[in-house]
Amino acid sequence: MDRDVVRRFEVRVSDAARVADALNTAAADQHVTIAIDPKKPQNRDTFTVRLNGTAEATAAVRGAVPAGARITRDLLDLAYGARPPGAPPSSAYPDRRVLARIDPAGLAPADPAPKDRVVVAIVDSGIDAGHEDLIGHLWRGNAEHGACVMDAPGHAHGTLDEAGHGTMLAGTILATASGGAGIELMAVKIFDAHTEPTEATAAAGIRKAVELGADILNLSFDLGIGSRDLRNAIGEACRAGKLLVFAAGNTGSNNDKYPLAPARYAGNWPDSTLVVMASDWYDDRPTFSNFGRQSVDVAAPGVRIVSTRAGGRGEHKYGVYTGTSPAAAHVTGALARLKAHCPGMKPNALKQLLLDQAEEIRAMTVPRPKCSSGKRLRLTRLG
Repeated sequence: MDRDVVRRFEVRVSDAARVADALNTAAADQHVTIAIDPKKPQNRDTFTVRLNGTAEATAAVRGAVPAGARITRDLLDLAYGARPPGAPPSSAYPDRRVLARIDPAGLAPADPAPKDRVVVAIVDSGIDAGHEDLIGHLWRGNAEHGACVMDAPGHAHGTLDEAGHGTMLAGTILATASGGAGIELMAVKIFDAHTEPTEATAAAGIRKAVELGADILNLSFDLGIGSRDLRNAIGEACRAGKLLVFAAGNTGSNNDKYPLAPARYAGNWPDSTLVVMASDWYDDRPTFSNFGRQSVDVAAPGVRIVSTRAGGRGEHKYGVYTGTSPAAAHVTGALARLKAHCPGMKPNALKQLLLDQAEEIRAMTVPRPKCSSGKRLRLTRLG
């Protein structure tokens, strides 16, 4: 059996020896190589478990830990032999470390053909329409594959991504949506490499995405205080039946107490919005990620995510980025995948289905809740 991933986590439990025996049994059943340190854990002890096997099998062994035990530092990484010969971890796209975490059984690629087309608007810095991984998945409504709503009319570079952020979001959305079958990406440009997003361009971008027929809007930017116009634009999109995905923010603060725009407005329309915080490679909250027991819905991977790079060709066509932006993009991709297979579902039903399928993560609830669901994104088979 191929050795795809290495998984390492710590277990603290009152009867450590019994739990270690259960893990050894599960590892044998799953054909997983296991090492426990210390090898003979005593009662009321913390011990480290190291697993080597497929993503699905190592997840099953981890699942053998009893509910009363506390699992911490749950690290998942690719085994050396799982990478192309001589290639560093950052060269792999789609990001296999993310997929091993959110879809360990590899269920998503086995989906049947989507039932309908889904248009995802990336309200951001544009999209590199020439990137080979994105060319076949761009919105076909016009020659620009979207619109530029920046203050200067007839912006010289249209929806071209000069900042790179929108192109990275596009790659992450497609990767999580199992390659993007049935999904078209609409570029709605509200900033570039020299201009920050503003409340005015953000509101205009949201309205333009609705006007052009987007089904899901990805909003992976923050503006600080916000404005009434931006709030109104978000409300208009929600009332039009759109589903909006917000990045929680990267200031490391509690959104319940110190909310940032545009995510601060999501609570006004909870049936049509999701706010996403980041999780790290240990399935915990990275220090930069905003959180909120009431104002944030779910977590998704957001640390050093491999994705498509604007202007990159050959060995430079991929890069890595970190933040709640990729976390939100993962959720956007998962929602697009759900909608492509369940086209009749309303936004609130799609949101609830995604949350129902998400995985409960102890680190998201202990020592205190970090998001309302206490869960991290997970993909399951459709159809």
